[in-house]
Amino acid sequence: LAIPKIRLIIRESATRVGTGLQWTSSFFSGRPKAEGTKRLQPADAAFLLEVMPGVRTISRHSDCAYEPVKMEEGQDPLLAKLNWQVDMVAPVNYKESHKTYLNNVQLASTTAFLMVLFGVPMFSYQANAWVFGETTRYIDDTAVDYCAPGMFGACENVGTEKTPDLVKKGADSETDGAAVWCGFLPRSYEGYWPNVAQFAFYSIFLNTGTTVDLAWTGVVGTMFATLNLEIMTFIFPSGGYMIECAGDVVDTHSCEEGTMVYEDPRFMPAVVWADTMGVLLLFLVGNAPVNTLCFGMNWHVTFMMSFMNPNKRPTTGQIDSFIPGLHWDSEAAVVNLTSIAGAVLAVIATVVPRALLNTRKLKDQAQKCYTGIGIVWREAIEYVCGDTTTSKRFQIGARTTELSKTIATLAGEVSSSWYEHLDMRSFGTQRAFYRNFQKSFEELGDVTECMKVAVLSETFTFSGEDFGTAMRDPMRRLHSATCSLLKLCNCCCQDGEICAEEASKISELIKDVNRKQDEMSKAYQLFLAAQPYVSEDLANRSCFVYSLSAWARRIAEFAEGLLEVETKRGENRCPLLTAWIGFWSNLYSPSLICRRKNLLLAWTNFLPICITFLMGYFMDGRIMTPYSSNMAATLTLLISRDYGATFHKNVMRLLGVVCGKVLPMLTLAAVSSFPCDSPYRFPVQTVFCLAYFTAFTYIYYASDTWAYVGMLIAGFGAYPLMSPCSDDLGSDFTSQYQSIAQVTVAIMIRLLVEGIFLREAPRDLLMQETRVLLESIKEAFRAYFEGDMTHFRDMTVKVKESHAKCSAMAPKTSKQLEVIPGPRTAFNLQLYEQFLEKVALLSSDLGILLLSTKKWTPIRDAGTEETSLQKEKYQVQKEELGQQPGGEKSKLYQLMSDRPSFATMRKDLTQSLQLCFSVVEGVLEHDDEGPLHIQGAEQLENLAGILQLDGIGSFYREVNEAQEVHHATDERQSDCLHDGVTNSTHTRLTVAVSALQSATAHVGEIGILCLQQKLT
Repeated sequence: LAIPKIRLIIRESATRVGTGLQWTSSFFSGRPKAEGTKRLQPADAAFLLEVMPGVRTISRHSDCAYEPVKMEEGQDPLLAKLNWQVDMVAPVNYKESHKTYLNNVQLASTTAFLMVLFGVPMFSYQANAWVFGETTRYIDDTAVDYCAPGMFGACENVGTEKTPDLVKKGADSETDGAAVWCGFLPRSYEGYWPNVAQFAFYSIFLNTGTTVDLAWTGVVGTMFATLNLEIMTFIFPSGGYMIECAGDVVDTHSCEEGTMVYEDPRFMPAVVWADTMGVLLLFLVGNAPVNTLCFGMNWHVTFMMSFMNPNKRPTTGQIDSFIPGLHWDSEAAVVNLTSIAGAVLAVIATVVPRALLNTRKLKDQAQKCYTGIGIVWREAIEYVCGDTTTSKRFQIGARTTELSKTIATLAGEVSSSWYEHLDMRSFGTQRAFYRNFQKSFEELGDVTECMKVAVLSETFTFSGEDFGTAMRDPMRRLHSATCSLLKLCNCCCQDGEICAEEASKISELIKDVNRKQDEMSKAYQLFLAAQPYVSEDLANRSCFVYSLSAWARRIAEFAEGLLEVETKRGENRCPLLTAWIGFWSNLYSPSLICRRKNLLLAWTNFLPICITFLMGYFMDGRIMTPYSSNMAATLTLLISRDYGATFHKNVMRLLGVVCGKVLPMLTLAAVSSFPCDSPYRFPVQTVFCLAYFTAFTYIYYASDTWAYVGMLIAGFGAYPLMSPCSDDLGSDFTSQYQSIAQVTVAIMIRLLVEGIFLREAPRDLLMQETRVLLESIKEAFRAYFEGDMTHFRDMTVKVKESHAKCSAMAPKTSKQLEVIPGPRTAFNLQLYEQFLEKVALLSSDLGILLLSTKKWTPIRDAGTEETSLQKEKYQVQKEELGQQPGGEKSKLYQLMSDRPSFATMRKDLTQSLQLCFSVVEGVLEHDDEGPLHIQGAEQLENLAGILQLDGIGSFYREVNEAQEVHHATDERQSDCLHDGVTNSTHTRLTVAVSALQSATAHVGEIGILCLQQKLT
């Protein structure tokens, strides 16, 4: 069906390029080109290739294995690519260009429809009687109770209408009473019916994998709570139920007549209270998922409050189940089954009418990464091989940044996709393939950043032999071979298998990449033959060649990794058991439990729940209801593992919960104009509820700022909206207003507790982490200059982690989140965000430095005795860390550190780091309206050459004049010919020095940001 549209799109595109019309038409229609038709020109081919990234490839397994692009001598590769093969593509339409919006609308409407459909027994009087049975009959305007809570199915009345006596109707029944329908489900399920919707609202989120994760963790928490209830009921069968001491009770309980005593003389309140609080603490100190905490603690406090209620016995039920001692209509069974029903509905909402699968999204994102990285490198090669600085470099930089963002999403998609197939059959291998894909592309981050810096910094001042003439074709061929290998690997990832033919093809393509690496190395050495050992004018282009070679090496290693994963197919025969063991082993990790932050969060969550539970048990009158778990249960559904901007979060909680209780009341008030038995009541309430759930679930899925509030409004609105029809709205409204008042008190108590124990403002928490970040950067550069490459690598990783934490914490310091501003001035968030951008670049510089220290192991052709990946696994890679066996410094570090200017470079960069970091820290910590008196500000103002690295020119001269470099020309050529560009000492040295220059410039830019703050 897409072929006619494809032809139309291509023909319209060809019209714009003029001469491509006849070529394109004949190519797609299969007809031979008419005599005299012009061949497609490179400019026309470039245009069509620019169109192609805007469409989605729909290739299948059979289309993936293909030969690399074959070019005639002197032929433009863009032209060769189009003349050789054009992928079948689907035109971009409204659905493709508004995919996120349509997915959110679909999910919101499907969720609302399913919830309303499941709520029909609550909305419709007739459906309620059909599902739950006839509980009441009006005889002469008098309400008469019929079906008891434990009865269901067909029954018969062996009594009279006014004094019914219902018995189960069976085939061997000898009675002939009036038939009474008591429903498909016991009446005890009616009160917990809204739990299905609330559970579903808390579990549904954007895609199937994440939803399954949230759903099953919520069910696990609910089962924990019900298991504890069953244990306590087994120990104390009557719970805290109390009876009057009279008659035989006086003897059995040894009590004073007229007093109230526990029905179970063995009941010990201290044990129950210890269990209640102990289980809450067990939930909070562990590493349980949030949904496990929310629903586990919610039902735990609800069960235990009911269990200790002296006015009621535990609801153990009457209908036997296949589990001894458990009844289908018991409170534990009803809660578990309605929670499971909510989990099932949540999953259905993400697969109907169109499955929102993480696996599908993972494939799309991987395809986007594969396509994007090929385009970025293609454009970068063409730009670097040019001779003029143009604005094209900014587009390349922007595409590189966008590609990095896409790569960052892969880890979450790989993780969540497990819940969609549990790694069963070929899906486990497919996920392993994509895990390798994600890790390989993440490792390419420093490589692409090195390329980006080289492109943005290139000024085309070199006056020697034209770089483009010498290197354009070899780099194009390496790029083409690498893209061919990457495309085949991407197709194998999509299929989740590598057949023998594909494995052979991958091995051939790896060999082809290696050959193209050798060709580029030779061309590069021929170009550099007449140049100095290192050249500042050629630094950026050398860095580019190095990064291109490193990119190709990484892709080859990725391909080898796929072949290795394929050989291990089926080794994990019990993936579900493995995951279950992993879940329990991580639940109570000693290192996590003893962490100060974890204990503080556990305490600040536990204390408000404990206080409100005590209030609900002991207090009565005014807004309080005796033995009510409403306040504590509400707080359990508002659990958070994060602190910072706590006042704002509590206000959002209050807004969400109150609106979730008030808006349903207004809705029911509008619907109540129709009586319960009115034929109009059901359709009106259905439409209102459908609109309500659709609106607020859409806010939950689509809004960044109001998502949490939307989820609370939908979740807390489920109970009032899905309650049985009642004509007595007055009492309902009274109880709802009482509930709102209780919830408000509960949230205020939580706010007070957090104010006492979490006194540090978000800005103070952020500055603590910022100091860690700044010290890590300084320590990383110190380790590099001292040659301690192991510590340098560790600190580089720490810098990236700390930067990620600061980026996540920064939005919480916004002035808009301050509800009651204090005497401190607003945090300079704008400066901090600019500061984080510069630190991100510094982190990339450290990554490039780390990349330059890597001594790459030679890539062997796949299929030989030992692949490079296997070799690296068993090899102590001290050379990667800049050290030779025996602890000696590497040749690269020795060559750099022996130069006198190296000390000058170190001193300049170290002083810049110390000065700029101390000033920026002082500026960010400033919190009053007085002038900025920052130590070191005056020195920073008078600092010359803040963006330049001192000694760089003399360093290049000293390296070129060094005695060991006199014979390095032949050695340089030997390095490249045998180990490739990535192992060439002079190229790695150029990359390292360029990274140091770039780092100095970025540190200086941080200082300039501070100078713009009117320092005094």
